[in-house]
Amino acid sequence: MNAGAQSTEAPVLLFLHADTHLPAGALAELQVALCDPDIQGGCFELRFDEESESATLRLWSWLTRTAFCRTPRLVFGDRGIFVRRKAFEQLEGYREWPLLEDVDLARAMRMAKLNRRAFRFLPLAVTTSARNTCIIVAWYLGASPARMKDWYRYYAAPPAPRVL
Repeated sequence: MNAGAQSTEAPVLLFLHADTHLPAGALAELQVALCDPDIQGGCFELRFDEESESATLRLWSWLTRTAFCRTPRLVFGDRGIFVRRKAFEQLEGYREWPLLEDVDLARAMRMAKLNRRAFRFLPLAVTTSARNTCIIVAWYLGASPARMKDWYRYYAAPPAPRVL
């Protein structure tokens, strides 16, 4: 992700997982939020693509939108993290972790003593795959990113069939 950030001179960086989709109007909402010079970064609300089929996922999605979970310490890349380039560079970018480097960046933003207004939760919800929820739970239970990378590879969806 650092390589992606270095490949552009854009004043704002948006990091989005490949299985996460922005809703209509997301970039306009982001531009409005960044009109406030105090805002240094933030993320979107979260919905899972399979949540209508699972009470557990509906609960998890709802919890991510409660006041308790609206803190940078509970932000994952599934939510689409945005940050001003200057703040990103002051934080020295992402650590080179195999997984959850986005969690570390959000934590670094919090630890940098950015004021509460500096991190904004945008009201629009991105839609993402639910397969990462086990990784998130394992992180909070103390599993290392290196170990979880092996799990992720093992449980990843099989490649799509190729048409010859």
